[in-house]
Amino acid sequence: MKSLAKLLVSLGFSAMFTLMIIFLTIDAPILLNEFLLIYFPDYGLTWKEPALTIVASLRPFGYIAFLLTLILIGVGFLIKRYKLSFFGSIALYIPVFGYFAFKMFYFAGIGLLRILWMPIFDLSPEIFKFGDIAYLPYQILMSFLYPPISPLIISRIILGLGIIVLFISTTTWFYGKLLGIRIIDFGIYKYSRHPQYLGFMLWNYGILILIPPIFVQGGYVPIPSLIWLLFALITIGIALAEEIEALKKDYSEYIHMRNNVPFMFPLPSLISNLVLYIPRLILKKDYPENKKEIIFVLAFYGAILVLLSLLILELNYRGIFPSL
Repeated sequence: MKSLAKLLVSLGFSAMFTLMIIFLTIDAPILLNEFLLIYFPDYGLTWKEPALTIVASLRPFGYIAFLLTLILIGVGFLIKRYKLSFFGSIALYIPVFGYFAFKMFYFAGIGLLRILWMPIFDLSPEIFKFGDIAYLPYQILMSFLYPPISPLIISRIILGLGIIVLFISTTTWFYGKLLGIRIIDFGIYKYSRHPQYLGFMLWNYGILILIPPIFVQGGYVPIPSLIWLLFALITIGIALAEEIEALKKDYSEYIHMRNNVPFMFPLPSLISNLVLYIPRLILKKDYPENKKEIIFVLAFYGAILVLLSLLILELNYRGIFPSL
């Protein structure tokens, strides 16, 4: 009976958490947009003095917010408060919801969230496209679907899958902790060592493929694929750092789990070996064992993914590879 009660409590907490995620995805952006439009209206095609004044007044706040977000990510990683780093990476991604407000002035309404990306806007909005390699799985999937399916449907399927994974993994984690189990190795954790992070990545990816590029008065705002790529790399880095801490506390149990359970989700051996090729080649091991090695490996892979994205952009320009 006690186990059943703990399971019900876990289901209740997970249900509340999942409903919060759904609310933040669907209803909250609409409500926030309506509220912010009162103070940050859409200037349409008029890009005159009022709009320019707003951009000038927002610029310092954008730079400060961007800097604080990076500090939050870095400090959380340094002091081993990895949830701070994860929240920082989520904050970095939140402005993507501004794309759901189709306004000619890109800081109107919920578009105000994009002030966090002000330093990138000032450099060049084209930088957002430096993560376009992230769209490759989506494009491959679409190429196999016949008849074609609407991107909206695909997005909802991925969003729903992410939310389901979050619900199941959160329930399992809560239940395991209530039972006093230190290493959760049952349920969905038999197939993924980090199913909660996987759920968040799927959720964010579903949002990413849903949004279109926006043409606004004063410029073109590309799809922020680079931001999703950064979020994914930071999340993977946090997961790797948490594993290092877990190995220090329960080495024998966690090393057994790491050797038998996929990192995020099961991969074919060919792809798995390809992903592990760099650590094996340079570090002479499958996984980094300290923060410096984590940063090195992720920076290396990040650089490769950005270069591949630039290659895709060049192929798009030449008409060889279909545009996103």
